[in-house]
Amino acid sequence: MSKRFLPYEIAKEKVQELGLCNVKEWNEYASSDRRPINIPYNPHETYKNDGWVNWYEWIGKIKKSVNHNYFKKWSHNMSYVLGLWWADGCICQDTFSIKLHKNDERLLKEVADEMSSTYPIYFNKNCRFISFVSKEMVADIKCRGGSERKSLICSFPTIPSQYLPDFIRGYFDGDGCVYKIKNKKSFSYRSTFVSGSSKFIYSLHSILKNEIDKFKGSIFCQKIAKGSKLPEGNFLKKQSIVYSLHIGINDTKRFRDYIYGDNSFLKMHRKHDKLQCSGDINIASYNKVFVDLHEFRSFLKDANIIKYTEWLNFCRSGMRPQNIPFDPIKHYKEWHGWKHWKKENII
Repeated sequence: MSKRFLPYEIAKEKVQELGLCNVKEWNEYASSDRRPINIPYNPHETYKNDGWVNWYEWIGKIKKSVNHNYFKKWSHNMSYVLGLWWADGCICQDTFSIKLHKNDERLLKEVADEMSSTYPIYFNKNCRFISFVSKEMVADIKCRGGSERKSLICSFPTIPSQYLPDFIRGYFDGDGCVYKIKNKKSFSYRSTFVSGSSKFIYSLHSILKNEIDKFKGSIFCQKIAKGSKLPEGNFLKKQSIVYSLHIGINDTKRFRDYIYGDNSFLKMHRKHDKLQCSGDINIASYNKVFVDLHEFRSFLKDANIIKYTEWLNFCRSGMRPQNIPFDPIKHYKEWHGWKHWKKENII
């Protein structure tokens, strides 16, 4: 045995931690860049004189189990998983599956743990997915309004009001996007939902407007040409129509506050982290309520601001409260300008 490989027992232990089920899965793993260089591609050759028994013993027997009753009772995390499935899942006969990008393997593991699953995380090109054989689970999904080949026909399911944010967060983590836009001096964030079902996207829009104060959003319809590349690396087999709900800068912040009421629940961390960077809601000047002139003067004195240049530097620092106007002459008739203020405060 080459010295660059681990001893048989240690290598076998590391392989069994992967949760592989058969030789085909081992071959896929061994051919990928996930296999460490100190574990051989052909263990039956490398360890034939150093402990090798057979493939069954190399991979290890794994008892597969899952909570088949998971979708029977509402909870925050169950609603999230249902929303994630609504976006990126499928049912086929007695099989339940959710497929995500390879970068979101962490979330799939958290979902599998939440469902008390000992099934492995499967992989295929740029994707990772979980898949369970469960008649009960598929039946419960259908009772909630799910169906096979749902992408173009699904409706928004009936969700108890206290779990709506969780379901919508799950769907957003599957078929939503948050992206950064660079302005002249700063960055801002916007977000979108996409769906192949017009019924679903229009219902979602209506629910968000009812649930989130001042929420607007706009729906657009786009034709996707045959042969277009999909996120998981496949190509579209025929022309399709995609509906997208576009959410503006302030509405993205309102939406963030709505879906992350309690950070202890399941979420996709990369989208959560981006949304946290979107900052506070920026209220337009004509909608803001400012303090009166007396309070404005007191604020300047407390901040030790006398000159206009000091005021500009203070505003650029981002520390100016939203109820303090940037240009006082527009809001206070009795304000006589920065030169007058300077004279009043220099002894």
